[in-house]
Amino acid sequence: IAWAVRYALFAIGDGDAGLWAIYLGVALHGVCYDFFFVAGAIYTGIIAAPKGVNAQAQGMLTLVTYGIGMLLGSQIGALLYAQLPAAPG
Repeated sequence: IAWAVRYALFAIGDGDAGLWAIYLGVALHGVCYDFFFVAGAIYTGIIAAPKGVNAQAQGMLTLVTYGIGMLLGSQIGALLYAQLPAAPG
């Protein structure tokens, strides 16, 4: 319901008199995020814990929900970080 309300607020909001709807839609993002991603992570942890594959299941959930771009970005970021000098100078 929160996602539907959020997108409805974005639909009715504009840069003029409806700016309040845009702000409320952005504020509602935290509720939407928490209920979707955190609930999914908790559920995955409960399901995977008895099998001993909790870390792998959480990693797969992250890949599926955030997408391949986050995976590639973190890998490229790690490569760039490895190129930094050991001491700032």
